[in-house]
Formats: sequence, structure tokens, C-alpha cells
Amino acid sequence: MITKVFKPFWSYDVQKTEEWLSSMAEKGHELVKINRGTRKFYFQQGESRKRTYRIGFDKNQTNSLSKSLLEGGWVKLLQSGNW
Repeated sequence: MITKVFKPFWSYDVQKTEEWLSSMAEKGHELVKINRGTRKFYFQQGESRKRTYRIGFDKNQTNSLSKSLLEGGWVKLLQSGNW
């Protein structure tokens, strides 16, 4: 089952949004999609996990993470536009 959450001003406080996404993961909600136009986050129910989210804006739309981030265990979950 997919859960949709409307967050109209998520990009105004990225740190707060990152913390919220981490708390959702701890409750077993896995982020699967973001629709920037409707400002909705989509989650599916899964296992409770401890995750750290980092949201970035990249005009170059790099499709991969830097070598140091990959070596540190980071993975790119999803991309929406330049975010």
C-alpha cells in the first residue's frame, strides 16, 4: 500500500525535511517517490530502519555520487529534477 504525504514547504527547511524522512523510515515507511509539482512524498510500508537522508540541489544533475560518498556507504535513493 502506498501512502501519500503532502508537504507544501518542504524545500524551505531541507534539514527539517531530512529529519522527517529519517523519522518516517524508523516507523517503517520507505520513500519511493517525490512529486515536486504536487509537493507529495510517496511511501510504502516496509521494515523499520535507521536511515540518514540528505537532500541536495544540483544544477548539473549528476547521476552518481562522488567516490568518497560511495566508499562511506551512501546510496542515491532517488532524484526529482535538480533535487
